[in-house]
Amino acid sequence: MVQCGRRGLPHSVIFFNNGQSVMVGYLDTKEIVSWDIVRPQRLAWQHKLERRIGNMTWSESSRQLLIWNLFDGIDIYDVTNRPIWSGKLKFMIQRNFVVQMAFTTSDCFVITGSDTGAVYLWDL
Repeated sequence: MVQCGRRGLPHSVIFFNNGQSVMVGYLDTKEIVSWDIVRPQRLAWQHKLERRIGNMTWSESSRQLLIWNLFDGIDIYDVTNRPIWSGKLKFMIQRNFVVQMAFTTSDCFVITGSDTGAVYLWDL
């Protein structure tokens, strides 16, 4: 087992680059950190966000990362070498519930839950 150090409360974990990398979203520090799994403990990048991370979902083919930001919606990031903010799916978040999100198989849409119990299908 390899321990990569304590940064905060890890809230979401995503494997990417065909399983050769992992990114971890930290709730309290508002940070995403990526490590290379092939060479354990090799920090690939880290990125500080403006909002907390409630949940994350990833599309390997479009290299898009969506983050439920627990404030005003879902932030969209393009990730080539590191996350670059590219847009927002904006809506009112009334309660800080963690909701699930998933890309469709075509990566043209994302389906999300909500803090009100509604389910949304977003056209990206």
